[in-house]
Amino acid sequence: MKRILFLFFYLFLIIIPVSSIGFATSISDWKTYETDDFIIFYPQGYEAQAKETLYYLSKYKSKVDTLTGNDNKIKTRIVIQDSGLLTDGEAEPISVKISIFTCNPELFSNMISYDSWLRLVSVHEYTHISQMTNSSGTASSLTKIFGNYFSPNIHIPLWMMEGITVYSESQVSPYEGRLNGGYFDTLIASKAAEGKLPSILEANYEHNHFPFGQYYLYGGQFFKYLAATYGEEKITQFFNEYGSYYWTPIIGDFFPALGIDKAAKKIYGKTFPQLFEEWQLYETSKYKDWKISGTAVVKNKLGGSIYGLNYAKKKLYYFKVKRITPGPFRYFELYNLVEYDLENNKERILKTFSEPWNGMIQIVNNKLYFSLLDKSGENAILHSYDLKTNQIQKILKDDFNDFTALDDEIIIYVKKNKDKYGSEIWKYSNKDKQKIGITLELISEMKSYRDKFIVVSKEAVGSYGIKYLNIDDLSLETIIDTPYAEANMNLIGDKLYYNSNYQGFTTTYQYDLYKKKLVEFTDGNNSIRGIQALDYKDNLYFTSISAEEINLYKTPLNYEPVPIPETENVESDVDLADLDIEIKEGNGLSKSLNYLLKPNVRLFPSLLAGQDALGLNSYSIDYSDDGLDYYFNSQMLLPFTISHATPDDDDEERETKLDVFLPLSSNVILDYNTNFSEDAIPGIRFLLPSVRQNLALYLQTNVNSDGVNSELNYSYLFDNSSIILQGSKFEDFEKDADIRGFDFDDFDNGYQGSLEYLYKLAEIKKGLWNPNIFIGDIYASVFVDYFNDTDLDNEESAYGYELSFEIGMAQQIHFVPMIGVAVSDDDTEKYLGFKILGFF
Repeated sequence: MKRILFLFFYLFLIIIPVSSIGFATSISDWKTYETDDFIIFYPQGYEAQAKETLYYLSKYKSKVDTLTGNDNKIKTRIVIQDSGLLTDGEAEPISVKISIFTCNPELFSNMISYDSWLRLVSVHEYTHISQMTNSSGTASSLTKIFGNYFSPNIHIPLWMMEGITVYSESQVSPYEGRLNGGYFDTLIASKAAEGKLPSILEANYEHNHFPFGQYYLYGGQFFKYLAATYGEEKITQFFNEYGSYYWTPIIGDFFPALGIDKAAKKIYGKTFPQLFEEWQLYETSKYKDWKISGTAVVKNKLGGSIYGLNYAKKKLYYFKVKRITPGPFRYFELYNLVEYDLENNKERILKTFSEPWNGMIQIVNNKLYFSLLDKSGENAILHSYDLKTNQIQKILKDDFNDFTALDDEIIIYVKKNKDKYGSEIWKYSNKDKQKIGITLELISEMKSYRDKFIVVSKEAVGSYGIKYLNIDDLSLETIIDTPYAEANMNLIGDKLYYNSNYQGFTTTYQYDLYKKKLVEFTDGNNSIRGIQALDYKDNLYFTSISAEEINLYKTPLNYEPVPIPETENVESDVDLADLDIEIKEGNGLSKSLNYLLKPNVRLFPSLLAGQDALGLNSYSIDYSDDGLDYYFNSQMLLPFTISHATPDDDDEERETKLDVFLPLSSNVILDYNTNFSEDAIPGIRFLLPSVRQNLALYLQTNVNSDGVNSELNYSYLFDNSSIILQGSKFEDFEKDADIRGFDFDDFDNGYQGSLEYLYKLAEIKKGLWNPNIFIGDIYASVFVDYFNDTDLDNEESAYGYELSFEIGMAQQIHFVPMIGVAVSDDDTEKYLGFKILGFF
């Protein structure tokens, strides 16, 4: 074993210098655009995205600040990033920083609607910064002294934090933002009609809820109601009032009566639980007659959904997503590729995946073609499933948006053009990729039709529309392009099916490509979301949202002709010169390092703490009994991470560490850590995941001491429980003695193991508003722990029973407290423990 690990160590030394070159040189590629209010950090080659982001931030800053009531003079830093198909935005109020991922979100789920992704995400994330840094009076003085942690407006529930940003993003354009996309309205209507709108605590805390991230949904709809009922100016008054409550960072999170409710009573005359109940009654009355007009064909359990629906030869094909909850705050989704026989009304699972689906299913020559995201989420992998042989094959991997499979097994696929706005068109055949060209519009969906292609595409500013694509000259010809987004298209013969929300809710439309006529399905209207419509025996098959899942329905195929909504002119020019602001260009690395001199935490809870603008270097200086402890971490030479810190023991020497984390693939990871004295430890990790099983093997050796450590971790996930097996064997390698409920000394030679069965005991989903606490699910486990210290010829074991709780507390904290009883040969011990999972 040692010989194998030493050979691995030498291989490690060879690989690391070669692989790190690319990381090191990229640091110097960062540039900046800077104004009085913003500084944009962007990698070279992303000038256009940086300028567009700066344009929207500068243009809408005043509008956002008016909404949040913030008149403080602060400069926000923004970091532009590109991580393939990953799309997101993040706001950090402590450091006044925004991170923006440039990839445009797909519309397959209809969860979001936008004319410009960079505009929507810029407004959304800046609203976070503006709202959470609004402080005045004594509270403002405290933030100047200690940092933004003492800004009262940071200390609000998650549904308020995300609700105001969803509301704000939806005020820029009637066709942009989650409140204008139809999906949120459909969700609220379904829940209100079935009497399943959440409590104010359920709206806020993570738990097994449909949909995940529910605080965006309920918070956005609640602020929409507040603005319509009491006026938008009341929202501003509330944030201004609450921003002066200097005591809320200490006590207001736990007791809303002393914080947000005190401000709400002054502005609205009611507490937030009263306002929330008022909103619930409004929605319940509004949607009392709401129902899905159709017969359920396939029903899911809580959190289940159906996507990618398609039809061929009297059968439906789709992805049926199943949610499993094997442990506290452990939520996973399994993606079943399903065939539904319309003759005998039976489902057949063809294959189950753990990777998320990415787009629609295509059917060509008795093969299903579909794509799944890889483990990183940055790339998609195209698969085919042979319906005759039941064989599955991986075809290609790339960061593509969509594809179309032709009869001769040629794949045409589209991916984002990174140099400027638009899409690259690629051809894949016989394991060879060939770039065809670039379109000026961004393409999100693609289907082949006769000698052309039909795509869903959009200009830099404007909605997604449906167009012909001529593959020879890459020209686009409009089929349907309205101010609303047209998406989720399917093609059966000359009939084009797609979704849009012309009437305020997502609905299925059919366009006859030959007759150029548009019809709307009258049954199933105002209840359909993210579907492909299919005609079979005079039935329309569609997916629709119920209160807790997405199901498959059928309804008689009734429709009526409708006119195509008229096109509106939208502002599309993005020109910073129009804003009359001074812009300075700079070096990103030097500007970033300057932020190290501006600590964002001061005196409490740390003496000093900060980081550079790019997040590559961070430090903290803390109080201790022996004086001051400090810690510095640098990732400037990724995959190398260098840290320097005060040691935990009484040794006066400072400890410097080097850590390396280098994934060779999604299944093999190399690592290395050293303190440049006693320890120099390379390791290799093998990950062998399957749909419900996870197996990990980890091998380490301490080069300085000839120590060896080997670990095995295995888990099997059931729907509401899991089996967990852990074991390790080591020589001259210090390890903790892990026996729950008992304390034993560390040991250097031996082996240990643990076997546990964890299962859901109860679903509570209740709590208190004052003090603010919420209990989700309760889990129980039976376990056996064991270790053998071969140096002392001592073995110990214990078995026991443990309860663990999903707990939310103080508006933003999530943790798992545990209470258990452990029994050994000599004693019985009770014990407590906890794991903190999230804190803002």
